[in-house]
Amino acid sequence: MCLGFITRQWLFFYGMLAASAQLTGNEDMSVLHSFISYLPSAVSFNEVKKFKRRPRYLEFFVLVARKGLAEGNAELVVTWCVDAEQVLVK
Repeated sequence: MCLGFITRQWLFFYGMLAASAQLTGNEDMSVLHSFISYLPSAVSFNEVKKFKRRPRYLEFFVLVARKGLAEGNAELVVTWCVDAEQVLVK
């Protein structure tokens, strides 16, 4: 129970950071996962795009796409899929 509270506070802290600072693409993947969990899908996708040269890009893209679909942004997710396909073809 205490651990859940600490996790929520940590995500809240990172959410506040996200409002004022963006990721550079050099952060640890656990930080990116926290950002994806906390931020809206449109903002998360912009952060995930910075990691497109990383081996785990597709994993995080899928997380953002699923979150976007859950939020009801189907048309936006289709646009993201076209972008992700272009990255994968290269």
